[in-house]
Amino acid sequence: MSIFSKFIFGSYESNNITNRSYHQLLDELPGCINTIDTAISYNNINQLLPIIKHKNLRVISKIAPQMHRVMNQLIDDHFEEAGLNYIDLMLIHNNRCDWVPTVKGLLEYKKVGKLGDVGVSNFSIEDLERYKVVFGEYPAYNEFEINPLYTPLDVINFCKDHDIKIIAYCILGGKYNADNMVKIYTLSYLVSYAASLADHVILRSDNVDHIRSMVLTYNEDLVVDKYKNSAVDDEEKVMVPMKYRPQLRMALNDGIVLYQGNQYCSESVSMSEALSLVNTYEDADIDVTDFLINTAGFEFITDYRVYLRTYLRQQGYKIVGISSDMCYTDDMMYQIYIVDGDNLSKVKTSTGRLLVKQFRRLERV
Repeated sequence: MSIFSKFIFGSYESNNITNRSYHQLLDELPGCINTIDTAISYNNINQLLPIIKHKNLRVISKIAPQMHRVMNQLIDDHFEEAGLNYIDLMLIHNNRCDWVPTVKGLLEYKKVGKLGDVGVSNFSIEDLERYKVVFGEYPAYNEFEINPLYTPLDVINFCKDHDIKIIAYCILGGKYNADNMVKIYTLSYLVSYAASLADHVILRSDNVDHIRSMVLTYNEDLVVDKYKNSAVDDEEKVMVPMKYRPQLRMALNDGIVLYQGNQYCSESVSMSEALSLVNTYEDADIDVTDFLINTAGFEFITDYRVYLRTYLRQQGYKIVGISSDMCYTDDMMYQIYIVDGDNLSKVKTSTGRLLVKQFRRLERV
């Protein structure tokens, strides 16, 4: 029997989950949610600590296999930032490279009592079969997308046949599609659809009232068409990270170049304009060659940001604060950019450049 509740708090790109209204929701709905889902790549574990401790929530996290070269550094940093010495479940975040070495590393953490269990995310039947061949058993959990637009029934049935617990995410079709999906299907249908197929369902929203509505609108007796628009082709997935290309702008905040969406963003400027206007901007005083070797294979801007923090600590820097965008020492702020042409990107591509920059720390930060 699973230790996790049917519904799980999702924290991916969630800006408001630290708001005390989420604490109140847990108080209102005792027993409905006892778990929160995060990942090393989300770079938010330190922000989640208050809500985790408020109700002693269980924690599910993930590590990308592309991070294997520095996985021990990143996992140890994850524990440190969370203020935890134990995580209930750690998943392999994707199957886009050889994940076997990373599973072996996680099993060592489980052996010494740092992890409760090891699972996978976004794994196909072929991946699950390989896991069994290599490790002698199937993983305990598989987390993947389920919604009316993408229902991989082959994977769902395989997991159920082999006692692999299913964790569903993207149940509303992704945050950019959610409003339209709710209009088409209704919220009750979408929640009940995913819940009828999965053991656990991740609920993610920047609005606590939406989370409350998702819990309260769930109807386990609702008859849903499990086969409607079912798909086995990954091209049908709503969330395909390597195709994730939100429109990004550069922004200046007192001489600091930030990504759009950061709470400090102000005016929008192009990359070349921004860098020409920043008088406190300079290359970071680190061994960039060494940094790039250790991050070879990283895919997303957040991957690099997390590693930058651990790298600076390893080099003897005293980190006094972090945000989703930057980390701070006593007198400097450090930021990483992926630049493709004159545009920012959240995804590292073959044409993208990685810039590691530092800025004189401002009084307001």
